[in-house]
Amino acid sequence: MKKRGPGFNLDKLCEFGMLLNRLEKNDDALNLIVSYVSKISGVKKVALTLFDTESDNLELKSSQGYIKDEIELFPTEKEIIKKIARDGNFIINDNKEGVISFPLYVANEAIGFLHITAGGRKKKFSKKKLKLIALLASHIAPSLGMLLTKEKSQTAYIEMIETLARAIDAKDPYTKGHSDRVSHYASDIARELNLSETRVSEIRHMALLHDIGKIGVKEGILSKEGRLSFAEFDAVKMHPLIGERIISPVKLFKNSVPILLYHHEHFDGTGYLEGLKGSDIPLGARILTVADAYDAMISERPYRNAIDKDIALGELQKEAGQHFDPDVVKIFIKIMNSK
Repeated sequence: MKKRGPGFNLDKLCEFGMLLNRLEKNDDALNLIVSYVSKISGVKKVALTLFDTESDNLELKSSQGYIKDEIELFPTEKEIIKKIARDGNFIINDNKEGVISFPLYVANEAIGFLHITAGGRKKKFSKKKLKLIALLASHIAPSLGMLLTKEKSQTAYIEMIETLARAIDAKDPYTKGHSDRVSHYASDIARELNLSETRVSEIRHMALLHDIGKIGVKEGILSKEGRLSFAEFDAVKMHPLIGERIISPVKLFKNSVPILLYHHEHFDGTGYLEGLKGSDIPLGARILTVADAYDAMISERPYRNAIDKDIALGELQKEAGQHFDPDVVKIFIKIMNSK
């Protein structure tokens, strides 16, 4: 019985199929695709490029085994499809010996390429190996196509609710630009705390959307000049919960929803919705609380005048350990004093 290539076995192929069905659109998932293609086929050099929807150029999404100079020789323009030679289900890329690029098609539209390079003395793949890679490429393409569609839908939804959040701010001259400013403050704090760019992005998005739930609160309550009644304040206190319901459909936000939901919790446990205390409050929410409170204090409101920035920072310092996380307050004051 003829021995199969070192990387191929049926278990890995089945595992690969299950992986594709569970894919989420992120770098880890795309790296896993490249890793599994390498494991199943035994090819050491594998790369995945996808077309950018705006520029129409190919962008490297993941690679394994390549050095930078080799990657730079991959095709970058969509027109390359018409120029390079076709051989069955794959394309021979004539700008680098041994590189073969498999087009990834969805509904007769190329969305990218799976690239492989032969290693060692042999700069050539067997027909059997090429058929295996072509099979894997045909499995990859539909899953990536669905991911790109989901990503477009989620991006459109995010843009819609961010526009809505800004529109809510703009309706009231007292809050115009509030969410944008809060998102900048919160991002600065997150970076100063050396959080990853992914975490910074999550906090920035939640800061921009933190008041989106006020769309479910009567306008008369939000613009009231006098003191709110207990019933009116209870209505206002529902806005984080309403906001959570609005943004929950976005999978991209599944890990960051608590930032929005708990941004009115107090460090000493006296806030709302759940009376969380200290480190039980998500860090992103503690950051957002400080950024939100500062901008509210230095802005005009129907029920009070704006206060000086230095006085506002003093108020944050005074409430550190009670209303606010003292470490976050310390970082924020440092940032503001350096400007």
